[in-house]
Amino acid sequence: ISYKDIDIDEKDDSEVGVEYQIREMSYLRSQETESQYKITPKDVFDIQHSEIFSSEERELLVSWLIECRHRYNLHPRTLHGAVKILDRALKKIYVGSNVGAENLVASCLRSSAKLEEVGSLNMERTMYKLNKGVTAQSIKVTEIKICRALNYDLYAPNIASFLPRYLKAAGYGQLSRIGVFSAYLSELSLIEIKTQEFLPSLIAAAAVSVALGSCGKPIWTPTLKFYTKYSVADLKDAAVKLLSLHEKAEEGSTSNLFSIYSHPAYFQVSLGTALWEE
Repeated sequence: ISYKDIDIDEKDDSEVGVEYQIREMSYLRSQETESQYKITPKDVFDIQHSEIFSSEERELLVSWLIECRHRYNLHPRTLHGAVKILDRALKKIYVGSNVGAENLVASCLRSSAKLEEVGSLNMERTMYKLNKGVTAQSIKVTEIKICRALNYDLYAPNIASFLPRYLKAAGYGQLSRIGVFSAYLSELSLIEIKTQEFLPSLIAAAAVSVALGSCGKPIWTPTLKFYTKYSVADLKDAAVKLLSLHEKAEEGSTSNLFSIYSHPAYFQVSLGTALWEE
């Protein structure tokens, strides 16, 4: 079965840069499998003291990042990039206290914003709802610590690196219901550390597939298979995980995200039933 050329109408548009997008996807797919970018629970918690920093503490930090992303209308890439920096930093930097953890997450958000946002993220917003022990100076010091720990290699492939391209292959924009549903599922996946074991490109593809199924569309197409390089069978474990996260999203650390996406502006996607059948 043939696939559709999703770039055919834009190949001569220099502002779109189709050739660059194709090369970028290939490069990011090769990079996401590199050891310095892959995340496992053991990596994140290996050097941390379990009584000071646990999976529950990480969930709270990621929930705070998500709240900031929506409160200040930050780009999805800023959120996903910040979570990626956070997990990679936790592999290298010992968090000795709750204040230390909050310094770290604030610095990750600020670092990611510098990479992704047109304007800078001011310190007041960076310290939103954080402990009084988190100061402008402590954030700056922690930013330097992160840069050194990661050898100044702050950008890593993340879900937002792939999602727009995969939505385009599905035939939907980011502001469509399917696009918003995909974004919601992608953000849900950030909160639980075990989900980070899946490659970002796989979560992005699974999010699109589950969103399609939930909106009554075929869960996969030849065009999606061609551009993502994933088959339906490849998606199964990640899709089942996303369905599970959606089912219990109203409770616990995901409740705030559930509330955000229950708003009519987001098509109330968190209130809908997620479906995925081969």
